[in-house]
Amino acid sequence: MTRRVLQIIGARESLSRLFVPPASNFLPVDGLRAISILWIMLTHVVWYRSPLMTPEAAASFLDSAPRWIMAGQFAVDVFFVISGFLIAFMLMREHRARDTIDVKRFYARRFLRLMPAYFVALAVYCLAVGVNCDMVWSNIVYVNNFVPIGRQAMPWAWSLAIEEQFYLVFPAFLLLVFYRIQGRRRRLRFLFLLLGIGVLIRAWAVHHWDIQLPISLAIGDETHRLVTWADQLYIKPHTRFGSLLCGVIAAALHLRGGLGRFFDRYRVLAGAALIGALVMAGFLVMAPVHVSTAQWSPRTSALFLVFDHYVFSAAVAYVLLYSLYPAGPVGRALSRLLSVRVLYPIAQLSYCTYLLHVIVIIRLYALAVSYGLLDLPLGVFYVVGPALSLLAGFGLYVLVERPFMSLRDVRVAYTARQEARTKA
Repeated sequence: MTRRVLQIIGARESLSRLFVPPASNFLPVDGLRAISILWIMLTHVVWYRSPLMTPEAAASFLDSAPRWIMAGQFAVDVFFVISGFLIAFMLMREHRARDTIDVKRFYARRFLRLMPAYFVALAVYCLAVGVNCDMVWSNIVYVNNFVPIGRQAMPWAWSLAIEEQFYLVFPAFLLLVFYRIQGRRRRLRFLFLLLGIGVLIRAWAVHHWDIQLPISLAIGDETHRLVTWADQLYIKPHTRFGSLLCGVIAAALHLRGGLGRFFDRYRVLAGAALIGALVMAGFLVMAPVHVSTAQWSPRTSALFLVFDHYVFSAAVAYVLLYSLYPAGPVGRALSRLLSVRVLYPIAQLSYCTYLLHVIVIIRLYALAVSYGLLDLPLGVFYVVGPALSLLAGFGLYVLVERPFMSLRDVRVAYTARQEARTKA
């Protein structure tokens, strides 16, 4: 057993798993994950350069940045949809096979998958950045998204808190749904009802806190609007759970079966819906949400803030399902695009890279200031920042994340053998 453990956590095994996807992987999902982490890094390359400027120059710089890059907030929704889809798929499939869910095993797997790398990243943050390190305790217990954004340690980790809160609640919620609601169709209707409740909660938050667009990302006279939007609408679980729920609904539809036949039978309709989803997502991404000079009417602003993340997440969920059941040339092209092999290792590194990328970008800009290189074209930082972040993520993946995940796999295999012997 000891020899097997040492073998499975070796560097060769880690590298193999980084580049060779198992047969059970949803390659289009990995493609979406890779695109999302790249998008987030580009957004932060711009965002973390602005504090090095005067307030006036920063406002002009952020206003002139490409809108699709500054819309990296939607990339987080992609991660939420993927998490909702994969976790729900795993637990629903387990319930279908065993008529129950091993909650203890689920939490143990999540712990070994997420927390060791996270704790190392928190230590690196305190050593390399050191801002608000007295609040690291909130990160450790995953309640940092309830801390005001200006007091958070490793503030980009708010999304990890939301996902961990989802992992904590969802298994019990799913067991309750299976126990209380009979029939797949009724369960699906209940999930859509919860999605509608999420929209109502966002509508209440927008009205109660008087949140209005545009939301300038520059630090200045309008900073209070940015802080209110972030604290009350952007980082709270009760205003963001709909994105995770879109992934859960996608998993339920996937497990229900018949999607392949539906997409093939109604190929034109399914293709038109795909185009509609992409157009809607593109509209949301290109909207001047963070352009300080943009003019928004109160009604348009409220409608956008209520529906933006949920509509985008629904579009991502549809793209995900359509890519898993490619019908016709459009579907096959989409599936092939998201399954490009170069995206797979980026997807595997996405968690560790997300943990470290802001630290890397901050230190990169500090070095640029020290050596008088800050005036280099932004395109240089677009390339160097993500490249160094992926390299740092690779180190954390090989040294921490993959070994602990492999120990998890050994434990699962051992438990499976014990159960087989018991049954025999």
